[in-house]
Amino acid sequence: MACDVLWTERAQQDVDDIIGYIAVKLASPHAAREHLIAFEDAVDRISNNPKLYAISRQLSCVVRGLRACFVRRYVLLYSYNDKDTVFVYRVFSTLQDYGSIVERGDNRHGSAL
Repeated sequence: MACDVLWTERAQQDVDDIIGYIAVKLASPHAAREHLIAFEDAVDRISNNPKLYAISRQLSCVVRGLRACFVRRYVLLYSYNDKDTVFVYRVFSTLQDYGSIVERGDNRHGSAL
């Protein structure tokens, strides 16, 4: 049985920003669609097996119990509460220092964990 998946507002905005950047700034709607499908597939895997991915090695993520699912050049951070709910916290480029961003609590558009 698949878990419920809840997204923070900030995580939803992260994906919207990524897809918008690829589609508009890079002028590649096809690549944007492919990335969106990759994110959707990853979330499907997570909802069916929430312990599939390890807790991130970033200390700020470890203390929050955030698991890291790598999707192309992005990392989707999520947690699982053992009550059949997965919480998607944020989505970052792997080029970003996402551990520091999580540490600062830079989650202006959504709730913090």
